[in-house]
Amino acid sequence: MTVKTRPGFVMLATVLASGMGVVDTTAVNTALPVMQAKLGADAADSFWIMEGYLLFQCALMLLGGVVGDRFGRRRVFLGGVLAFALASLACAISADAFQLIVARAFQGVAAAVLFPTSLSLLNASFPPDERHAATGRWVALMSVLVVFGPPTGGVAVQYLTWHWIFFVNLPLCLIAFLLALTGVAADKEREDRQGRLDWGGALMTTLTLGGLTYGLLEGSHSGWQADVVASFVVAVLSFLLFLRIETKVDNPMVPLGLFRMRLFSGVSLLTLLFYGAFQGGLFFLPFMLIQVEGMHPLNSALRILPISIGISIMSRESGAMVKKYGNRNLLRVGCVLAAIGFAVISQYEVASSYWSILFPGLVLISIGVGMSITPITTLAINAVGEELSGMASGLNYALCRVGMLLAVAGLGLVLAVVFREQFEAALAVLMLPEAALMEMAAHSAKLAETPVPDGLTAVEQASARQAIDGAYMYGYERAMQACAVLLLICAGIAAWMEKPQHAVRQVAD
Repeated sequence: MTVKTRPGFVMLATVLASGMGVVDTTAVNTALPVMQAKLGADAADSFWIMEGYLLFQCALMLLGGVVGDRFGRRRVFLGGVLAFALASLACAISADAFQLIVARAFQGVAAAVLFPTSLSLLNASFPPDERHAATGRWVALMSVLVVFGPPTGGVAVQYLTWHWIFFVNLPLCLIAFLLALTGVAADKEREDRQGRLDWGGALMTTLTLGGLTYGLLEGSHSGWQADVVASFVVAVLSFLLFLRIETKVDNPMVPLGLFRMRLFSGVSLLTLLFYGAFQGGLFFLPFMLIQVEGMHPLNSALRILPISIGISIMSRESGAMVKKYGNRNLLRVGCVLAAIGFAVISQYEVASSYWSILFPGLVLISIGVGMSITPITTLAINAVGEELSGMASGLNYALCRVGMLLAVAGLGLVLAVVFREQFEAALAVLMLPEAALMEMAAHSAKLAETPVPDGLTAVEQASARQAIDGAYMYGYERAMQACAVLLLICAGIAAWMEKPQHAVRQVAD
C-alpha cells in the first residue's frame, strides 16, 4: 500500500514527537526535588537524572540528524518513536537512582535520533513558500503541549508516583507512530546515502560533553580533585580530536565550513547561550519553591506555569512579528526582555510575594523567549537549505540541549560554590552543639535538602533551617543573575548577525 504525505498528519506527528520530550523534561524538572527525596539521592544524583538524558541526546543529536537525511526521514522517525517509548518504559520501572540515570541515558540516545528528524521531516513535507508559516504553527502547537509538562510532574509526585511521568509518554508515542505510519510517504532514494557514518565524531562529542559535565558537577562539591582535573583534560583533548576528525572524514557530522558563514555562526552561538540561560536557569526554580519555600509539587508547578502559557501565546504571534520587524530586531528585544525577567526573579527571597516579584519576572521571561524561538529555529534551518536541513535542525536542536546541559552543570557549580561559602560562614556563627554542626556540614552536598539534626531545640532548629535556606537563596540569586548576563550577550549577538546572503551554495561547498 502506497502512503501519501499528509501535511496535517506530519505536523501532529512531529509536534507529539518533539513535544513529548520537552514535556518529559519539564515534568521531570518539576518533580526532581521530590524524586531526590524519594530515591534518597543527593544533589549530584538529581542533577545526573537530568544530565544523563541531556548528555547522550546532545552528543548524538548531530549524528541523528544525518541519519535521517541519509537513511530516510520516515524510517528513522518511526524507529526513534519506538525507541523513545521503550526507554520511557525503562525509566518508569526503575527502582533506584542509578537505574533511573542509566534508563534516562538510553532515553537520551533515542531522543537524539527522533527530535532532529522531526524538524527535518516537517521541513521536507511543506513547499518552500509555506515552511516559515509551518514552523510557526509547529512551535505554537508544541508550546501548547508543553504547557502540560509542569502540571504533569506536579500531579504525578503529589497524587500518584514519579513513575507516571514516564508512563505518560507511551500513549503519545503510539499516536505519533500511527500518524507517521499512515501520513508520511516513504523517502525517495538518494545517491548520497552511501558511505560510513561519523562514529568517531560522535564518540569525541560524547567524551567532550561528558568530560565537561562530569567536571562541573563533581567539582561543585569535591573541588579540584584528580578525577575532576582529568575530566577537563579529556574534554579538551576530545574536542581537539573532534575538530581534526571533522576535517578528515568524508561524511562529517558537522561540515566545519558552515561556521565560515557569519549568520550560521551567530545563530549557533546565540542558540547555545540563549537556551542555556533560559532552560538552565529555570531548572533550579522548582528546587527553590519546593525545598526552600516548602510548597507542594503541584502548587510549585502552577506557579511556574506562566512560562509555558506565555511562550505558547507569544509563539503564535511570532511568525507575524518576524515579517513586520525582522529576525534580528525581534531577537534583540526578546533577549533583553528575558534578561530583565531573570534579573527580577533573582531578587526573590524566602516568603517574598509571588505576585510582586516572581510572577512579573516569569511573564517577562515568557514573552522574551516566545518572541525568540521562531526566529532562531527558522534562521538555523533556512541558513543551509533543504539538502542539509536535517543536519542543520540536528545541530540547532543539539545546541539547545547542549546549552541546557552545560548551563545546569555550570549554574549548579555557581550555586553550590556560593552555597558552600555562605553555609560555612553561617555555621561558624551558629550557636549549635558541635555534633550538630558537623552533621550539617557532612550533608551539605544535598544543598537545600541538607537535613536539620535531631535533638535541637525549636529555636536551634529554626536557626539551622534559616542558615540552609539563606545560603541556598544567595546561590540562587547569583545563578539567576548569571542567566541575565548571558541573555544580554545574546542580544548583542543578534545585533551583530548579518542577513543571509546566498547561504546554501557557500555552505555546501
